Amino acid sequence: MSTPKKILVPVDFSDCSAAALAHARVLAEKLGAKLDVLHAYDVPTFVPPHVSVMMGEIDAPLSEHAERHANEQLAIFLQDHGVTEGDGIGSRTLMGPPALTLLEAAEQGKYDMIVMGTHGRTGLSRLVMGSTAEKVVRGAHCPVLTVHA
Repeated sequence: MSTPKKILVPVDFSDCSAAALAHARVLAEKLGAKLDVLHAYDVPTFVPPHVSVMMGEIDAPLSEHAERHANEQLAIFLQDHGVTEGDGIGSRTLMGPPALTLLEAAEQGKYDMIVMGTHGRTGLSRLVMGSTAEKVVRGAHCPVLTVHA
């Protein structure tokens, strides 16, 4: 096994994501790896993303509102967890089904490791909500470290 040089940290702004980010930062520092934080979001499937919505004074497609909100929330999350521009940590958002989007980003970005939070749901809640972490673990081309809050 080679030492990871690129680590992807998917976040959903939960306590589990914060714990994963903390673990990933320690790993990246110890291994000298580059760290990228990614938030994958999806527009509700029952509303086409090109539908225009009025929010305040802005009339724009729902996908633009979703993108702006995702970017704002990611910036707040990183700031709340002590990540600043000068830390050498990259961040971005991508629209799409979270598990699939994360898997595609990991492969295209040639990441050596994924560090992500998991809510640890079981039973009916897992069946209804699904598990993004489980889908990523099953489909990833690289090792995945899952972290509970």
